[in-house]
Amino acid sequence: MAFNLAAQVRPTKVTIRSDALWDISELFLNEPWFWSRLWRDNPDIINPHLIYPGNSIRIRYVDGEPQFQILRAKPSLTLSPKGKRTVKMPEPIRNFDWQKVLAQLNQDRVLNLSERGHGRILGNQNGSLLFAKHDTLFAQLPQNWSVGQLHAVRESHILYSIDGKPLATVAHHIADVEVAELHNEQRGLVRVFEQNKEIMQGDWLLPSQTILPEDLFLHAAQEEVGVVIGGLEPREIFAQGDIVIVQHAEPLSVGLIMGLYQAGPDIQHTVQRTIYVDESSWLVRGGMPQPDLKVGEVVIVHSQANLSYGYVLNAQSAISIGVLSGRP
Repeated sequence: MAFNLAAQVRPTKVTIRSDALWDISELFLNEPWFWSRLWRDNPDIINPHLIYPGNSIRIRYVDGEPQFQILRAKPSLTLSPKGKRTVKMPEPIRNFDWQKVLAQLNQDRVLNLSERGHGRILGNQNGSLLFAKHDTLFAQLPQNWSVGQLHAVRESHILYSIDGKPLATVAHHIADVEVAELHNEQRGLVRVFEQNKEIMQGDWLLPSQTILPEDLFLHAAQEEVGVVIGGLEPREIFAQGDIVIVQHAEPLSVGLIMGLYQAGPDIQHTVQRTIYVDESSWLVRGGMPQPDLKVGEVVIVHSQANLSYGYVLNAQSAISIGVLSGRP
C-alpha cells in the first residue's frame, strides 16, 4: 500500500479536469495527492481553504504542471462628504476697554514743537530746586490762563518724522497744580495738590488733558495710511499693550483699526555673495527691498492734526520705529 501511494504522488503527467472547481474551498485534480505540492509551489497562498467573496481562482500550466493562484479582490470604499456646510456670519468687533490706556492718555501727551504758550515752574520763596505736594510755587502761567487746574509736565523725548526731522516732543505728567493767586496776566502762585514725581524748577505747566472714557466705534482702515515714529515711552521697540505715535498726512478717526507692516533689511545679491545691507556702513549700499509683512494691529485712541496715539492690540513680533500702518 505504501508503494502504491508513493507512486501516486509522483505522476508523470497531470491534467486538469474541466469540472474541477465544484467547491471554492478545494481544488480537485485527477491526482488529488498532488495538492500539497501545488500549495508548496504557491507561497503567496497562506491558506487555500480560506476563500472570500470576490476572490478569483486561476488554474494554469507552468512548465507543464498545473498551478493555481488566488486573486483577491481589492477592497473598495466609497466616500461621501458628511460635513455640514455653514456660512460664518461676521461678528462685530467688541468695544474697546478704555481702562487699559486711560491713565496714560490723561497724563502723558505729545506736543507739537511749534506750539507756544505753555507755563513754567519758576521757584519758591525758599530758593528750592525741588518741590513737593502742598507747596506753593511761583509760576509763569499759560497764555490767557487765569484760574483752574494745570498739569506740571516734563519733557521726555523728541519724536522725529520719517525723514529725520524733529516733529514733536513727548511730555510726562509730574503733578497737578491749581492757581492760588493771580499776580498779572502771565504770572501767579500755584499750589501742588497731587504729585507723581518730585517737581523741578523749569517744569512746564499745561492745561489739564481729559480724554473721556467712552466706548469707541471700531472700524477698519481702508485708504488711511501712516507710520510709527515712536511712543509715549522713550523706546525704539514696542509690544502689545504699548501706545505708539502714528504720523499721518490725512486725519485719522478715533477707533480706527490699522494693520502694522514691516519689511526686513535690504539684501544685496551678486554672483559672489548674498548679504544684508548695513545702512550705517559706507561699504555696502543699495540692495533689493524685502516685502512688508504684517506684524500686528493698532487701534487709534486719540488723534491730533498729523499725529495720533495708537494702542497696539496685538503683535506677532517687535514693533519698531518706521513700521507702516494701513488696511488691516
